[in-house]
Amino acid sequence: MSVRHALLAFLSEGPNYGLQLRQEFEEARRGVPLNVGQVYTTLQRLERDELIESDDRGRTPGLKRCSTSPRRAGRSSTRG
Repeated sequence: MSVRHALLAFLSEGPNYGLQLRQEFEEARRGVPLNVGQVYTTLQRLERDELIESDDRGRTPGLKRCSTSPRRAGRSSTRG
């Protein structure tokens, strides 16, 4: 499973943060490490492709994390 598809699958369960997504990926892959930079790069690409949307309401200034959830197209791309 690609990182892209794994993140979309995790996000189909509900909004989450990049570091939490990384942890879920590593747990699902039995400890296979995932660079956090790859998580955020993949999230940026998914947002660019309009498969997810970010919600940075309530974000602490200076922190580079935001809650992310899948858009309709992103949800359907995990099914097939």
